Amino acid sequence: SAPTRNGGAPFALYKEKHEGPLLRCLCGGGGGGGGGAMVANADEEMATLTLAKPRFANDGLHEVAVLAHRFTLNVFRDRSLLASRTIQALVAGLALGSLYRDVGMGPSGIAERLGFLAFMLTFLLSSSIEALPIFLKERAVLLHETSRGAYRISSYLLAHFLVFVPFLLFIAMVFSIPAYFLIGLARTPAAFAFFVLTVWLVLLMANSFVAFFSALAPDYIMGSSLVSGAMGAFFLFSGYFISRENMPDYWRFMHYISLFKYPLDALLINEYSSMHAPHDCLVRGGAASSTSGVGGTTCMFTAQDELRSLGLDPTWKWPSIAVIVGFLAFYRLLCYIVLKIKLSKITNSSS
Repeated sequence: SAPTRNGGAPFALYKEKHEGPLLRCLCGGGGGGGGGAMVANADEEMATLTLAKPRFANDGLHEVAVLAHRFTLNVFRDRSLLASRTIQALVAGLALGSLYRDVGMGPSGIAERLGFLAFMLTFLLSSSIEALPIFLKERAVLLHETSRGAYRISSYLLAHFLVFVPFLLFIAMVFSIPAYFLIGLARTPAAFAFFVLTVWLVLLMANSFVAFFSALAPDYIMGSSLVSGAMGAFFLFSGYFISRENMPDYWRFMHYISLFKYPLDALLINEYSSMHAPHDCLVRGGAASSTSGVGGTTCMFTAQDELRSLGLDPTWKWPSIAVIVGFLAFYRLLCYIVLKIKLSKITNSSS
């Protein structure tokens, strides 16, 4: 809500900025001077303040701490947001885990793994749109407070990000634990930790993506249309429906800017590179190999063969994570730029 004189943290910053210098001027430089010296000191300080025009009374670190405290209180006060995201993640993890339970090996297992990972990313990225109305509501308060010098936009965005980092990590864990072990993905601690890390970063990336469009869009209808359209385009060019080699040259750039491509590549590499001999055989020779991949003694198709068929290199695993982090930072930066432009328009129109 907008700052009030009853003691919101933003108003305290605003009050200190605007009223603090004035009180110092009225009180003078100390108790030893006369009235003329006091007036002279006040005039001199007011002239200095007029020339310097300090916009903020507090340093950025203090602003981040105050705003992070406010955001944390808002998250715990709005229990519906915390409860709904937790229940949504738990139900989705259990539903997907029970649907793809014990995928096993063979051609069917390969297809089911890919289908699960693709749908999981669709769910994680598309479910982030529910934060759009919250961001739009906060944007009005943000621009109102920053236009009066309460705090910096950069402090607001950093505090907002820091508060949601542990919250989204909790959501990632709630989703990953039932889904991962029910499906029977690579059963190594390192593979599971990487899976949780990727899910967490995808949620943070989606949060930054929605924050950017919430800063850009004039209202919820336009914002939801932009986010949904962009997500659909990114999924189409992720490489799941059509491979990069089969895309026309003039559309191939969309494959590289897709928010789906790099998490999907990282998760596939994590899954199949974590399988080691003799447990890396996906299809064995024999009568049963045509359906289940079980039976026979000769290994016909390994996890490494599957990676090669997908055009993936095991060394791309961590670079894909770096690209996800880059997308996260890029959309935060775009959000900052858009808000700065909007703020400058407000201040210019009011001056």
